[in-house]
Amino acid sequence: MKIDDFTDRAKALVQAAQALAAKFDHQYLTPAHLGLALMQDVDGLALKLLDVAGGRPEVAAQAFAKQVQALPRVSGSGAGQVMLDRALLKVFEGASDVAGQRGDQFVTTEVLLLALIKFDRKSAQTLETAGVLAANLTQAIDKMRRGRTADSASAETVYEALEKYGRDLTADAERGRLDPVI
Repeated sequence: MKIDDFTDRAKALVQAAQALAAKFDHQYLTPAHLGLALMQDVDGLALKLLDVAGGRPEVAAQAFAKQVQALPRVSGSGAGQVMLDRALLKVFEGASDVAGQRGDQFVTTEVLLLALIKFDRKSAQTLETAGVLAANLTQAIDKMRRGRTADSASAETVYEALEKYGRDLTADAERGRLDPVI
């Protein structure tokens, strides 16, 4: 696992998770920190994907926050140094594998979210409690990506740009939002 294989957005989320661990004086960076960072990224894809997958993002955010607050705190000479937990390392390695299977050259935020549910039992339980299953999340990712792969460090901005500035005419026509063309 190399952090250079993560997109810019995914790197920022890992840094946000690390900042959460430091803020709460935790010695280890865990999947709960990453889950909470994903839930706190208001402009990110994770919340949208959970919603599309039929989940309740606010329930997941509260559950990840409780997990983070329940972790032991460190004080003294070891405080401030955050190490990578084995469970999170497994998630990162799983994310790299999933990205490779999807044809991606970079690990994206949505792949990190999928890796949390696939490779960390506690995160999977948290997301299932919020109404999200791995199969539903995979379908939501596929729907959002529309066959595109992550071949650059800024891949997520393409997804967001299309959603933000584009218009799905097929979906609008199905909903009856388009005027008929004569």
